[in-house]
Amino acid sequence: MRDRLPRNSLAALAAAAAAILAGLLVVPTALEAGGHSAMRSIGTALVAPGAEVRVTVTLHDFKPFARVSETLPEGWEYTGSSLPRAAVSMQDRTVRFLLLEVLLHEGAFVYSIRAPEAAGTYALSGIIEDSDRVAAEVAGASDIVVIPGIAEAGTACRREPVRTGGFSPAVSPVHWHAQSAAPILTFPVSTREISGGRSSDGSGSIDLTGVAASVAPERQPRSRGYYLSTRVYRLAEQTLRTRPGRAHAPWIVAADATCREVTAGSPLVQLRLWHVFQRRATGVNGIERLGGPFQPRPRNELAEPVTVCVSAPAVEPAAIAVRIGPEAAWTVLETSRADGRLCAETVRLGWVVLVNDPLQAVETLPGAIEPAARALLADELGADEQVLRLDRAEAVNWSDADLGCRREDQANVPVITPGYRLIFDHAGASLAVHSNADGSVLLVCRDGP
Repeated sequence: MRDRLPRNSLAALAAAAAAILAGLLVVPTALEAGGHSAMRSIGTALVAPGAEVRVTVTLHDFKPFARVSETLPEGWEYTGSSLPRAAVSMQDRTVRFLLLEVLLHEGAFVYSIRAPEAAGTYALSGIIEDSDRVAAEVAGASDIVVIPGIAEAGTACRREPVRTGGFSPAVSPVHWHAQSAAPILTFPVSTREISGGRSSDGSGSIDLTGVAASVAPERQPRSRGYYLSTRVYRLAEQTLRTRPGRAHAPWIVAADATCREVTAGSPLVQLRLWHVFQRRATGVNGIERLGGPFQPRPRNELAEPVTVCVSAPAVEPAAIAVRIGPEAAWTVLETSRADGRLCAETVRLGWVVLVNDPLQAVETLPGAIEPAARALLADELGADEQVLRLDRAEAVNWSDADLGCRREDQANVPVITPGYRLIFDHAGASLAVHSNADGSVLLVCRDGP
């Protein structure tokens, strides 16, 4: 462990760095152009209005010094950093950090920012410059979603599809350019559609028309084809389960800061699209990922959208949602439904799920639904009604006559049934009561969504 420098020494070093970068001192560079890099991580990507967010920036190969410039989204406020004040300056919404290696802890520094009151998805951006003013983009996480009320009721909103329980990988055949068939690749959405690491009869598909625009111009003459790698997660035979002890369905946070419930029976699939090209120097095949993170390319999105299609659920209206790392929120795509399939265009290829329309919070429930639901749940638990706290109520279009609850004593009838979901807190556990529109049918739903 190295010794800590006195505070006045840190300030002197920061001042020296400022002088160096301003051109007042001449120091020989110890960095090859383009060798430096910086990676950003965000402590909490889903926050309430006015919340403080810690951002960590880790640097590599920047000796002897560097400058990181981070541009804050509109409305965000810089509140401090782990660096001496003399090493930090601001201009408009850009915060500049002047860095010497001795100022960093394990090659990183931390700064804090405060969220605005307005809900939405915000993105940080930044660059790192070496002593020759050679700049590189700060990579890593960038998105932060501001959601009103997330501190009180956001835990369910953050309950994303569970990725535990193992997964089955699959690789599609390569679609070579010499093939005359349409550039459509299939992918599995169920473990039953995978055999021997291959998609035996994938019901999902991607139309790659126009994908060549995403290939760098210098590689296009040596482009050979494309293939998909897929991870299908085993979750109760591809029906998404809630986390243990939770009685309501998983959720995602959309880029518009709304909470979306995952559609019952949705697949949970991770897609990666790979481009095969011939290397100029050796003549052997190389690969690169398109539509998702792939170093050293900083751009994640495709230049032109591709069309993704999956089988549509029997009853519920649903949309396709995608997310790629390091995004904090999911992008809910404009989805069309035809011939039993849901299709959407996307410039991102990563995690794929189906989600319902955003549910609307209900301030006042009609009639006597709340006291009746409270009494039913108290009787079920053998508890006093007064210990049950109503966390929230939401308007829901249930997909069946059983109000979204699985009951073994009778057949499930698929029919859209308007109603409400009431979430009560009991000793720290969240419990759900489902109702129809007038409250004449109430069910304590322990295992279903």
